[in-house]
Amino acid sequence: MIHINAKSQYDTAVDERFRPSACGPTAVEAILQYYLQQPIAINYLYHALGTTPIGLFTWRMIRRLKRLLGPHWHIQRVTTKKALAAIDAGEPIALKFDRYFTPLFFKKARYNYHWTVLVGYTIEQGRLQLFVHDLGTPSRDSHIKKIDYSDNAHALTFVHIKPLLKNR
Repeated sequence: MIHINAKSQYDTAVDERFRPSACGPTAVEAILQYYLQQPIAINYLYHALGTTPIGLFTWRMIRRLKRLLGPHWHIQRVTTKKALAAIDAGEPIALKFDRYFTPLFFKKARYNYHWTVLVGYTIEQGRLQLFVHDLGTPSRDSHIKKIDYSDNAHALTFVHIKPLLKNR
């Protein structure tokens, strides 16, 4: 299990207007803080990544984050297999749940539309279980939840964010 300092998207430091849709910038902030060892303002990331009141699109997050961080960072959408390999290497993954933009939009998922941070996994009774920081609610801080992969696979997108020169 990777230990990260993930804030709640409802943290008092996050602009109240941004909180309902700040999960993407909050997930990015947790991953960047893991590597850079210093916090980054979620409000800044909200604007810099082009987050909207309905959330942060994967393609926009990748494009804007590449521009923001520069060529010394690897930022890419990856397969489940590559995401699990990154976890094995001690590299957290931005994980988006989005059942609306999938052919199976009618099928339920743990979250309808929400960014989280993947920090671990296990196999239980032959089923892949993912451990994610859920990034909190209005009444509690972020905590780790176990999510069944098979029940949610149709709605998942993995984004690998890491420096090319690892200093951790």
